Amino acid sequence: MNKELIEQQLFTKQDYTETPLSKGDYDTCNFRNCNFAGTDLSGIRFLDCTFAGCDLSNVKMLKSSFQETIFKECKMLGLHFENCDQLGMTVRFEKCKLDHSSFYQVKLNHTVFLSTSLK
Repeated sequence: MNKELIEQQLFTKQDYTETPLSKGDYDTCNFRNCNFAGTDLSGIRFLDCTFAGCDLSNVKMLKSSFQETIFKECKMLGLHFENCDQLGMTVRFEKCKLDHSSFYQVKLNHTVFLSTSLK
């Protein structure tokens, strides 16, 4: 079964708690001020994507893939990055709130945390 490929799209002020994000591969997409809180992003691949001002708190990320992905000023409470696909994981967090999130046994060699809360 082939996944849908979504390329170079801008998603603004979407509430994915009402209508879930479609499963697929997102390449060079931008998500601005979107609400993903408590949703299931399992199996979705994000390549060269940017999330800005989004709420991703308590999102399920089983086998989700984040490559060259940037999170700016996002609320990301209670996430379990150890459940993500670790292959090629390269993530940058800028001014994010990652309190109560877990990176247990995740290799963070290519991960950047700038002005980010990790309580």
